[in-house]
Amino acid sequence: MNYLKRTVEAAIAKAAAERKVVMISGLRQVGKSTMLRSLCADGRAYVELKELTAAEAAADPGHFFESHPAPAVIDEMQLAPALIPALADSVGKNDAAGQYLIGASQRGDLPEAAAAALGRDIAHFELLPLSVWEQCGWGDRQVRYLPGPEVWEPRLFRRGVLDTWESVWEGGLPAARTQDCEERTRGLDAMIDAWIDRDAAGLTRIDKRVGFRKFLRALAFHSGQALNFASIGATAGISPETIRRWYPIAEATGLVKVLPAFPGEVGKRLQKTPRYFMVDTGLIAHLLGIASPVEMARHAMAPNFLKTFFVIELMKSWLHTGAVPKFSYMRDNKGFEVDLVIENEGKCHCVALTTSRKPADPEVRCLKWLIESGKLPLGMCAVIGLTDEPYMVSDNVVAHSIWDI
Repeated sequence: MNYLKRTVEAAIAKAAAERKVVMISGLRQVGKSTMLRSLCADGRAYVELKELTAAEAAADPGHFFESHPAPAVIDEMQLAPALIPALADSVGKNDAAGQYLIGASQRGDLPEAAAAALGRDIAHFELLPLSVWEQCGWGDRQVRYLPGPEVWEPRLFRRGVLDTWESVWEGGLPAARTQDCEERTRGLDAMIDAWIDRDAAGLTRIDKRVGFRKFLRALAFHSGQALNFASIGATAGISPETIRRWYPIAEATGLVKVLPAFPGEVGKRLQKTPRYFMVDTGLIAHLLGIASPVEMARHAMAPNFLKTFFVIELMKSWLHTGAVPKFSYMRDNKGFEVDLVIENEGKCHCVALTTSRKPADPEVRCLKWLIESGKLPLGMCAVIGLTDEPYMVSDNVVAHSIWDI
């Protein structure tokens, strides 16, 4: 299979020209190691820490970096977090930029520990599964999304409703990029097993492993909803207290992304509970046993699956271009809802997400109320759905599909 260039590579190259260390973290099996190996074409050595070598490295960190001098890639750093202080000492011996690229499966506080030890000498990027741009082979062309006139420019090939649902069902995990259904199933099962064995620490008893898979299926089922431990527990058949203990593992390892409630005031009593989105809709389909795009489109939770796909793709457009997205949502108890608020340069870009070709009246009405109220400094707003072509809903609201981002 040909290598698909990742959008974040441009941000990594820029950071490596300015910082001594660049760390790339993310959920297991999103393509970090494949990308890092491709970045060794400039003569960097590639060192993969496995269990044995990680133990040896941790026993004598100083010798490890003497044996693997810069420029180099050190992959699977989560296996040897004790190397971080020695890394700081090693790169502190000279002022050269781009000394080490560090890969790590997202786990616990490793990025924070690295930032504390290295300060301004390190840049950190998070890699999510392949975006729709990257899957098309256009990873080097993607830009961060904001509603605006750019949606009329020829960008990705626009797709119809059925093709969009095929992309939702397939997702962006490299392990799922195969035409063979059995191979796809084996690849995703292996990924989940590795995630439980290596990242979900302490789940060694078989009853806990079975329970944890039920937890993952329940997380998939409720993706796109407000975080509710009781609802997830009821779906999984597990106590809310256990869900409360297990959920932070999913968040810390990058399995889910959190969308906080909008913190500002708009003249309404907004809910404060965050929403969460599983990081890949193909993984959702696998966990729930959804066998085809058509079955996914007809599922009872189809609207939330599609919104998960939209939100995660918009997050990728920011994270993979090296930006930190400031995303949130609004909802009160009286029918007012804005699915996504993107804050950028002092303005709020409000986005409604719909599963139809044309936005329904409530979706437009909430955006219109915000615009007319003057409660927020607003930029261009949008409705993202299954429309065939972009069009203006009003002077301040554009409707378009995910293929126009």
